[in-house]
Amino acid sequence: MKSNFVFIVSGGGRGITAQCVIQLAQVYPCNFILLGRSQIEKQPEWADNIAGEIELKKQAFAYFNSQGKKPTPREINQLVKNILATREIQKTLNSINQLGATVTYLSCDITNNIDLSEKLAPIIDEFGQITGIIHGAGVLADKLIENKTTEDFARVYSTKIEGLHNLLNNVNINQLKYLILFSSAAGFYGNIGQSDYAIANEILNKFAYQFKHRYPNCKIISFNWGPWDSGMVTSELKEIFAQRGIEVIPIDVGTKVFAHEIIKDNNEPVQILVGGGLINPLIELDSELKNYRIRRKLTLEANPFLQDHVIGNYAVLPKVFATVWLVNTAQQIYLGYQFFSIENHKLLKGIVFDENLADEYIVELQEINKIPNQEIKLSGKIWSKTKEEKIRYHYQCNCKFLKEIPARPIYENFDDCQDHKLINLKPYEDGTLFHGKSFQGIKRVLNISKKKITIQCILPEIESSTFGQFPPLVFNGLAFDSALQCMLIWVRYFYNAGSLPSFIKKAEYYIPLEKIYYASMDVNFSSNSKAISDLTLHDKKGNIYAIILGLEVTISKQLNNLFNHKI
Repeated sequence: MKSNFVFIVSGGGRGITAQCVIQLAQVYPCNFILLGRSQIEKQPEWADNIAGEIELKKQAFAYFNSQGKKPTPREINQLVKNILATREIQKTLNSINQLGATVTYLSCDITNNIDLSEKLAPIIDEFGQITGIIHGAGVLADKLIENKTTEDFARVYSTKIEGLHNLLNNVNINQLKYLILFSSAAGFYGNIGQSDYAIANEILNKFAYQFKHRYPNCKIISFNWGPWDSGMVTSELKEIFAQRGIEVIPIDVGTKVFAHEIIKDNNEPVQILVGGGLINPLIELDSELKNYRIRRKLTLEANPFLQDHVIGNYAVLPKVFATVWLVNTAQQIYLGYQFFSIENHKLLKGIVFDENLADEYIVELQEINKIPNQEIKLSGKIWSKTKEEKIRYHYQCNCKFLKEIPARPIYENFDDCQDHKLINLKPYEDGTLFHGKSFQGIKRVLNISKKKITIQCILPEIESSTFGQFPPLVFNGLAFDSALQCMLIWVRYFYNAGSLPSFIKKAEYYIPLEKIYYASMDVNFSSNSKAISDLTLHDKKGNIYAIILGLEVTISKQLNNLFNHKI
């Protein structure tokens, strides 16, 4: 984020959105255009030095009585409301200015595109190109659905959806670096009395994914906020929330989460749930076996790690990252269940970033079997269409998710003896491995024989943005790829040929890898064309992180020359 970036912030003058912007300005003092319905009005003299709503109402009644006027309670309430709104907006502006940022406030109706355009145009001329939108505006009309009117729905819906539509209409979308949406846990889970609010917020969530698909280089986050610990949450309401397992978000904590997620240099995840759920987070499973299709556009620019995985002259998606893709997608659907295993993972047609790269790729998940509160089995495929509109399958496997992961077993055959002949082995430099810096997780080769190879690895210390569209939400793709490289070292050592993974019979995942980990590979079969082994990732005591059974690689001396190319 740069100091010359310009953010439009709907609902930014007051409330939680304003507090979030103040926190962001504290980290990055750039430029903010705050939008809101309230007008900044000159405070009447009688209100000077009068603090608090109750005292203001008393003073207002006293003043009007002295003038011989008899305002209604409703008129007094509106007057005091306007005074407090002006004060809060002014306080927001002062706070942001004091942090070294540039800020202005614009009173407008974001649901009225004409009004918004007329008022916003001169401000944009003054501030410059808009590089970010923070859409925090929202209204409530909480009623049971049978009591809601079309006016209630229109007011709630239009602020979220028409408001966003109009904001986007007034900027150059191709220049946007950030699109930050304030959605709600009510949209994610649903909530009694908030059908309209839930609909509007869930549309924001789905729009976020679609926008990310079309504009992968724009950072987009849809924050699904739980209830905030603001003045609107009374002690009685907190007690009700506690009974329902709902965590109330402290303002200082929530605003820091907001700023932290925005300034993180990775573009995932798109949707972030903040605070506790409104219901049991374990998704309810019905008997119907469902099918899901999720689309994604892939680019080299959005995935910096691919620059370090080049075969020939082109970047190639590593097989392990196809697994990351499938597992991350499924994990976000099956809340409360944990990824445990894959079976029959096949490489059918690798994804190469050349002229044949498809416009979009499809992750297809088909439920095979599910036992509520126990497990879910899925068939996963990644496919695209050729220019002739024919389906082209790239990867496929079966996945299993469990409510509880079993205890991790112990690897009994760990050989940690260092073969001194291998101390100077440099597989990343001598052409054995083609992997660039991001993938260079092998620290040393301990020993190697016809039946076994043991390596010590270290988790890569890289920027989170390097993972691009494949973040380590469940497991670290770069770390697992480093472990798989031991098979490539073994093949080069005994066959003087290159090799690439093509098939995995089964893999089980127990817990995330620690900084230093070991990979022990036991060779079951080898020939001039392929090798099959079992690979175990474990710590120094043999405690297992993951097991990969039936790991098959294709062997070819033609790969030797291809491994030496970079983009």
